[in-house]
Amino acid sequence: MGFHAVKVARLGLLMLVVLLAQVSVLGWVAIDGWRWDAFVLVGVCAGLAAGPQGGATVGFTAGLVADLFVRNTPFGLSALVYALVGYSAGVAHTAVLRVTWRFVPLAGFVFSAFGVLLFGVVGSTIGDAHLVRLQLLQTAGVVGILNAALAPLLLTVTKATLRVDDRTTV
Repeated sequence: MGFHAVKVARLGLLMLVVLLAQVSVLGWVAIDGWRWDAFVLVGVCAGLAAGPQGGATVGFTAGLVADLFVRNTPFGLSALVYALVGYSAGVAHTAVLRVTWRFVPLAGFVFSAFGVLLFGVVGSTIGDAHLVRLQLLQTAGVVGILNAALAPLLLTVTKATLRVDDRTTV
């Protein structure tokens, strides 16, 4: 198996782990009806671990997987939004010299909340007006807080799966 095939297989394994975690554990844990969104967070973590290109690639892949399970939204919307969020997290990573343990939960909060807001705005732009509602800011805040708690663990899993250390990028 070539190097590219190994990278694709590891990315598939990461998506399988995130999917299983989302539907088996994280999907059942809710705070006042809001749940974790591990798919957007894996794009954020890939951006922090592997830079803009890795964040966009993993975010797009995670978005496609998420789109398979989300109803009432256009197929590809999550892929587009999560790729932009992963890329943005990667750009933030390149702007910060070293990702410290304090930066990871903050980035998980900011970029997850940004992803929820962007999902609503882009979705309403293409015709799904029901995505922008009064509670969108509250939803973004709660998802951001939940994902901030999960960010250090998912960053560790993402780095291990993509075989990224603090000195290299994918």
